[in-house]
Amino acid sequence: MGVLTSFRQVARPYSLRYGAAKALDNSGSVSDALRNLIMHHADTRTFLKYYLSRRIDKDVAGIIRGLDPQEEMMRAACRMSRTIDPNRPQELTTAQSSSVNQLPEIQDLIRRRDHLGRRLGRPLSQHKGTVKYDLYQQLTKELGSARRRARDALLKEIQNQYDQEQPMLEVQRQLSGVKLSESVSHRLYQSEEIPLPQKRLSAALLTLPRPTLEGEMLRRTEAIDAIAAYCLFEEGDTCRIAHDKRQYSVHGPIDVTHKLSHPEVETKDQGISPQESKLHEAIRAVSMDSRSRNRKEKVQRPLLCFLCVGNPNLDIVKRTQTFKAHGDVTKHIKRKHLKHIVEGNVVSCGVCGQTFLRKMELQRHASDAHSTVT
Repeated sequence: MGVLTSFRQVARPYSLRYGAAKALDNSGSVSDALRNLIMHHADTRTFLKYYLSRRIDKDVAGIIRGLDPQEEMMRAACRMSRTIDPNRPQELTTAQSSSVNQLPEIQDLIRRRDHLGRRLGRPLSQHKGTVKYDLYQQLTKELGSARRRARDALLKEIQNQYDQEQPMLEVQRQLSGVKLSESVSHRLYQSEEIPLPQKRLSAALLTLPRPTLEGEMLRRTEAIDAIAAYCLFEEGDTCRIAHDKRQYSVHGPIDVTHKLSHPEVETKDQGISPQESKLHEAIRAVSMDSRSRNRKEKVQRPLLCFLCVGNPNLDIVKRTQTFKAHGDVTKHIKRKHLKHIVEGNVVSCGVCGQTFLRKMELQRHASDAHSTVT
């Protein structure tokens, strides 16, 4: 979330716990012993080693000069939200990313790898199991690691340079009378790349305190609800994958039950999108023909999860995920679906539209109707 909202200091896990410990430590009415009791610390050294911030947010100059410390100004100046800057570079450009190949260390690794590759000859797969092939693979891994380290160091250097130069540029721009851009909040909250649960989470956590107690309680309640809603949102892939940039128009939701109850209807619409076509193929893959079911013919087990295929709350990628082996499908259903079924709750199959009162009935339905072993 810290990267998405362009924090200079990326939010870390347990930030609320660290903030609570800091508030207790700054409070004059809470002793060290009471703070340790509240935080469940056996010793004060735990707080000093792991919780005490290394950033000084006190008016040290005023205290040394014997003046009243400007606590409110220092608190406002040291807020994390004050460092939000959507213009701060978050990733390297193509030219910057390619420039790391000119470093001497990387040039040496490339030269050694290419020299060994020429000695092995093509194709390289024919040399699997040899010492030279293992050395070639090791050099390839070292080259990839060196490139990642160089790109991370270059991005950090660019960000540090931006943080040092940009404030002076902004001050000079204000003094010269140039109007500042007002598109910061628009870029923060209107980015189409951020899913709606993350937008709501960012908006709820980055609001300022309300002037009334009732408003403050409503603000905290909204933040808690936003976090709870975000925990139910399943994130996508963590690695960067080249996706198709073309936009497809989807006209309304897909009626899965209707398509399955009328298998003779073919999806030959010329206006159908590739996503819908892929979903229809997944539905046909997890659906067993009624004639095959009556004859008890041996059919091939699908490599998709019929529960995910019939879940309209998931995106197309998750609904049409194909597993490598049938055992992976069984493990996925046990871990993601059967494990979370509570006795007494009604369980439904989104593909067939049937409901079940017991987990065993759903497992029998998975075997009979979808050829899936659970």
